Amino acid sequence: MVKIESTDQFKEWVGQAKENGFSISNCYYTANKLSELIGQQKLAALKTSFSLLFLEKEDGFYRCSYYLSPEHPVEKINLDQPCVIEYIYKNKLSSKNQTELALIGQMGFVLGRKSGRMVLSTADMMHAPADLSMVEYAHPGDEAALFDLFRTAFDPLYAYFPEKEELTQAIAVRDNPVFCVYEGERLCAALYSQWQNRTASIRMLAVAPFAQGKGYGSALLSRYHKEWAGAAVRFMHWVDSENEAAVQLYKKYGYRFDGCYAYEYVLR
Repeated sequence: MVKIESTDQFKEWVGQAKENGFSISNCYYTANKLSELIGQQKLAALKTSFSLLFLEKEDGFYRCSYYLSPEHPVEKINLDQPCVIEYIYKNKLSSKNQTELALIGQMGFVLGRKSGRMVLSTADMMHAPADLSMVEYAHPGDEAALFDLFRTAFDPLYAYFPEKEELTQAIAVRDNPVFCVYEGERLCAALYSQWQNRTASIRMLAVAPFAQGKGYGSALLSRYHKEWAGAAVRFMHWVDSENEAAVQLYKKYGYRFDGCYAYEYVLR
């Protein structure tokens, strides 16, 4: 692997890949994201005969973007820690999608999780009974407890955990509020929401194992809808499409899959 030290170096590697016919790609970094990764020394490149991989270093694993040649087999790769490829498609897998997934499989990746995007317009919102009095804003200083809760509920290979600074900002300013349910001082459940371009979305929704079955998830979701109903025109959330309990919870409020899905492939 070679660490990417500058934007020019990144562009040079991409240019060479394209000249070599590596036309299949999921690599679409914004300028800000690319600069951030390079500045934090989190981006490395790995080149094989028929592929170019960009590896974002996360906590204990890599997120992978790629350029692949559609005409040749891709070699299996070996890395020093697990790696994840997120593959997004719409409605159904085309023959082109199938070709790309076959190439990903040849590198040694296997399907880890299927997720789908669920959406809800404010006009179609349905109301479910829930006790909103139990929901409050996250307490200052609860970042560590929130991280513990989120890490209990989500596999870091698939979830995009917020940075500590993000949570501190959200707790202090409440521009993207964190809603919580406590039993005494014990954190039981939390929902971290975000608002952008008149769309409200859920970054994280988690209920501790000891607190499940008490209606906390419904209470958080209802409070979240109430918070954003006047500003947002739609709600959006990615959910594990095989987690039937989560899917049914969202459907209770009127959410529906919109045809955008993601396969997450893992190399361990």
